[in-house]
Amino acid sequence: MPCVKEICLGDGMQELQKINWEKAREFPRAFSSASGDFIASRRTSSSELAEMLKNYKGPASVIRAVSAYLPADYRSGHFDSTSLPLLSKMEAGCRPYPLEGRYTPQGGFPTAVAIGLFASADGSSQSWKVFEINRYFPQNLTAAQLSQINGQVETSYQKWLDGKRHVYITLASQSFAGSNVYFQMSSTGNPNLALYRDESMRHPLCGGTQKLQIN
Repeated sequence: MPCVKEICLGDGMQELQKINWEKAREFPRAFSSASGDFIASRRTSSSELAEMLKNYKGPASVIRAVSAYLPADYRSGHFDSTSLPLLSKMEAGCRPYPLEGRYTPQGGFPTAVAIGLFASADGSSQSWKVFEINRYFPQNLTAAQLSQINGQVETSYQKWLDGKRHVYITLASQSFAGSNVYFQMSSTGNPNLALYRDESMRHPLCGGTQKLQIN
C-alpha cells in the first residue's frame, strides 16, 4: 500500500501509536493554530452516549472514557495520542464511522489521517486501519511549485495511479482561492464508510450471525 514517510494506507494501531498526534480539535482538517475547541473537553450527552454504547462493542468504561472523540450522529469522530490506547481496547463498531487525526512531521507538512474499524475476511473480528491520508501545503504556492509537487506524486505513486489496486490517488490542487493545497491517497475512495456497514454487522457482537425466524 502507498505511504507517506511516517505512515501507510492499511496501517493499524501499532503504527498509529508511533506518531506524535496533535491534540484533537473540533475541526482537525483546518490547519490554523486556533481551529476549534479541544475535543477532550467536549461533553457527551446521555442520548449520545446511549447510541455509542449500542454501536461500539467493548468495555463500557472504555467507551465512556473515549466518548468525547467518538462521532455523534453521523459526523466524523476524532483521535489523537491520548485516545488511541482507549480505542485499541474496542472490539467492534456495528456502524462504521471514520475518526480523523492530524500531525506535522518535523520540518514537514501538516497531514490529516482517517482511520476506521474494518472487518476481517470472515467478519469475526475488527481492527483499526488507516484508509485516507491528506498532506497539506502552503496556500501561496506558485504554478511551478504545484507542478513540482505533482511530479513527485506521480513518480512516487505511479503504480497506484491507474485505480486498479483499490487505491485512489488525487493530485495536489487548491479547492478555491485562499484554501490549502493538498494531495490525497485513499483505500476507499470515499470518506463515508457507510458502504462497509454490512461487513461491520457480521461481527458476532453486532448480531450478524444471529439466525432469524419468521415465526
